[in-house]
Amino acid sequence: MKGILIGTFLLIAILTLVISGVFFVVLSNQFINTKISLKSSEILKSVEVVEAVKIGLDIAYNYSFFQAAYEIGKTGGYEDEESKKEWRVYEATYFPSFYIENVRKKTENYICEYLKSLEETVNEFKFSQPSVRLFYPDEEGKAKMIVSFSNLFTYSKEFFTIYENSSRVVYIPVEYFKLYDTGYRLYIEEDEIRKMIEEAEEKMDLDCRIIKFDEICEQNKTDREEVLNERCPNADEKFKEMILLEVETPKSNEVNIRIYVDEIKTKHESSESYEGLSESPDCGCKRSVPVCEEKDEEGNCTRWRTVCVEYYKKYYNLVYTYEYFGAVKARVNITTKSYYRVYDPEEGDTRLRNLTLKFDVVTSNDYNWKPL
Repeated sequence: MKGILIGTFLLIAILTLVISGVFFVVLSNQFINTKISLKSSEILKSVEVVEAVKIGLDIAYNYSFFQAAYEIGKTGGYEDEESKKEWRVYEATYFPSFYIENVRKKTENYICEYLKSLEETVNEFKFSQPSVRLFYPDEEGKAKMIVSFSNLFTYSKEFFTIYENSSRVVYIPVEYFKLYDTGYRLYIEEDEIRKMIEEAEEKMDLDCRIIKFDEICEQNKTDREEVLNERCPNADEKFKEMILLEVETPKSNEVNIRIYVDEIKTKHESSESYEGLSESPDCGCKRSVPVCEEKDEEGNCTRWRTVCVEYYKKYYNLVYTYEYFGAVKARVNITTKSYYRVYDPEEGDTRLRNLTLKFDVVTSNDYNWKPL
């Protein structure tokens, strides 16, 4: 009987150990599965965060370019206001041939600022230094930006790290570069404002430019300026108004062009020409001398008459010609037809705006006359 009890107790003890072991194994597996599940969930959430950031990078790269292009364009392609120069000062030109490099550097700076802000906001992110290259035109005639990094960016948690590629090839609007192409062609290769001044002169009333006389005696010939004031009062002011009308009329083709005149000077010079000039009895006597017709026995003249020895001259086809000169200091504003979301510090907001190229020009229709 005693042996049976001991055997029973041993059996119970063994069963208890076996059941406990089973329960331990089950609970341990459940814990491991729960732990794996939690880790998997954390990884999945992290992957979603990384994917969202990858989408955000594309937006950030585009925005960085637009903002840089907008700001460099406002300083005429130069790096900042301090280094800005007028594109043309009469025959001298100062085109910023390095404008693409200026846009590239500013774009790179904005991308750096964005990534640094992202790292400060989400400590798990780490980015290497970005490198930006701009190509216009590329082999296909397009404009593109390549953003590259020396290393993959990382998103790190306690038990895992995600590695991703943040390098991108971004196609950027060709029309921004058309601003510079158009500006170079019209205001560097050519002098479009000078042409406008010349066109304004051609559109002056004929009486302001040429005054003709078929025949006129020299004593009736009037000073050229007096004649101009009679036929075309305030000629220089009229010429100034004509220049403003020509210059400040908006132009549009691939881009929009608007010119604003800051200062303008005008003057005119006159000259005369004629086909012939000779004495003419029709014009009257200019100089006469007394001639004795009769003398007395002693040789004294008793009767005199006046003889004309020089007649006034007559001009045949006399022409007064007036040449007008204009000098202009103007602000050229060339803008894209499309709109892009950028921030303007002067207006203090971010919204859709035209990308703009602004520069100054000083010119005249005679580079030898430089009053500005």
